[in-house]
Amino acid sequence: MSSLRFLVFIAFAFSILPSCISTTNATNSPVCPGLIPRCQGWHSRAVPYPSKSTFTPTLQSLSFMVRSCSMADADGLVLALFEPNIAVAKTGHLLLLQPEDFNCLTNLASITSRKYKGSWDVKTDVSCQSTDLLCVPVRDSNPSHRFVVTSVSAYIPGDQSRELEEPEQGFYELPDTVAAFFDAVHETYWCFPLQSYDQRMIARVKAVIGDLLAL
Repeated sequence: MSSLRFLVFIAFAFSILPSCISTTNATNSPVCPGLIPRCQGWHSRAVPYPSKSTFTPTLQSLSFMVRSCSMADADGLVLALFEPNIAVAKTGHLLLLQPEDFNCLTNLASITSRKYKGSWDVKTDVSCQSTDLLCVPVRDSNPSHRFVVTSVSAYIPGDQSRELEEPEQGFYELPDTVAAFFDAVHETYWCFPLQSYDQRMIARVKAVIGDLLAL
């Protein structure tokens, strides 16, 4: 009986494994179940960083950075995460993330940059839409391999319309994983809606990876 139970368990394990590792070139992209829901609401669980004077942003500690390019701001900061669990919001304010939220966001960024690097342009009738760029450091010995960049243009977080201007990597719509990542990242807009921007901190963080045009 114990052998039969073991065989049933093995069969069940292999039946659910593809849901975490499979890919598709249809209109969506499977991700490991539970990853996206765990990321949602991360900003509401974060707490203010106790003392910004003790924080020094470095490339070595950078997990990922999201920058934006729009008519209002040609090179804006959206969100940056630094190890072990520090976030710099769009306003330049510092947050301490819950460890599970930090891991969730960095894992989702890693999947996005690894599987969906390149440019994704969402179809729109409005010109001059903003572009968000995910920049993930490359940890190898080649100095020319600095960052993996994934850019998304004209995507409105939470919007149901994700049709692409042109097919990209076999997709006709923005992949679920990419949309989920940028949906989560844009929670940074809710962190400090009424507070002034810390331009000095924003400049320090952006300097870690330099000019967007050089990426």
